[in-house]
Amino acid sequence: MKARILFGLNFLIVIFVILSAISFYQFKEIERARIYDESIESLQLELIRLFSMDNYFFEFEEANEMFYKSGKSSVLDARNKLIHTINEKFNLIGEEQFISANLLRGIHEEFQNYNKQHELLIGLILERGFKDEGIIGDMRKHAHQIETETTIPMKHYLMLRRHEKDFLLRLDDRYVRLFNEKMDELKKEPAHQRYLKLLDSYQQEFNTIAHNTQMIGDFGSSGKKFEFRQSQLTLEKNFQDLNTLSENKTLAMVQNGQYVFLFGVAITLLFVLMLIVFTYKSSKAAFN
Repeated sequence: MKARILFGLNFLIVIFVILSAISFYQFKEIERARIYDESIESLQLELIRLFSMDNYFFEFEEANEMFYKSGKSSVLDARNKLIHTINEKFNLIGEEQFISANLLRGIHEEFQNYNKQHELLIGLILERGFKDEGIIGDMRKHAHQIETETTIPMKHYLMLRRHEKDFLLRLDDRYVRLFNEKMDELKKEPAHQRYLKLLDSYQQEFNTIAHNTQMIGDFGSSGKKFEFRQSQLTLEKNFQDLNTLSENKTLAMVQNGQYVFLFGVAITLLFVLMLIVFTYKSSKAAFN
């Protein structure tokens, strides 16, 4: 009897040690999960900062003449630093391997695609120009030359400028067609033959701007800006999914830790109970 009780006690001790080791491991994993969750939240906050920065640029800096003169922007400089920080955090989180590496890699690739779209947009916007800069600047210069240096009737000149401005305001191809029809009419006039080079320059620059502007598009329906916004929305959704997955995994680990803890408590109580029984029986045997 005594040997059986001792065997039972030793067995419970082994189980208790194993459960203690499992509990310690679970605690370390839960702490790791907590740190991972904080890293995901930190990365998501940086991404929100980036989106705010990009929205600010397209709302205000796109109409800042100094940006087109220098090709530089304090907003873009700050953005480049933030991109570096975000990439570093992506790499650190990837090393943890807490969540599927393929899922995180897919989000990082979407982020890289988002930045490529941003670079393409900036290039198109700079190429198009603003006021006296870029292709718009060249077009305006030639338009003013037509006004001051040719004998083209003012009503025809003003009609060209109207179609030009209507297109830039409404992004409607109809105004490109109307502009070209009117310009082709003017170039056929014998009296305007000596201005063909100037008229051709104005027309080519307008059509280049029209093509460029259509490529840029707008955030609501078309072009690179629309694709850029869709990529932004995709990243937001991916991060929400990643957050949910990470939180669910952390919750499952906490619940498993609780089960191990409760089982450990039960084993401990059983160990204490058997120890009491063993002590009682040992004392009774010694007394007898």
